[in-house]
Amino acid sequence: GMDLHEELLHAHPEQAERMLFLSGGAFTERAQAMMETFPRRCLKKPFEPKSLRSTVRDFLKEHPPAAVAPHV
Repeated sequence: GMDLHEELLHAHPEQAERMLFLSGGAFTERAQAMMETFPRRCLKKPFEPKSLRSTVRDFLKEHPPAAVAPHV
C-alpha cells in the first residue's frame, strides 16, 4: 500500500488522495509514520465490517467520487 501510494503521488496525485489503508500492523518506522500522517484514512486489522463501512462512508462524504465518463 505504501509503495503504491508513493507511485500514485507521482503519476496520479488525485488518486493517491483517495486511498484508504488497511493495516495488519505498523511494524516499521515508515509504516508508523504513514499511519500517523493519514490517521483518518487508516483502519487497523482486525476490524468489524461495521467499522469498514463507517470508515468508507465518512471518507466518501469528505471526498465524493468524481463523475466518470463512460468508455466508448
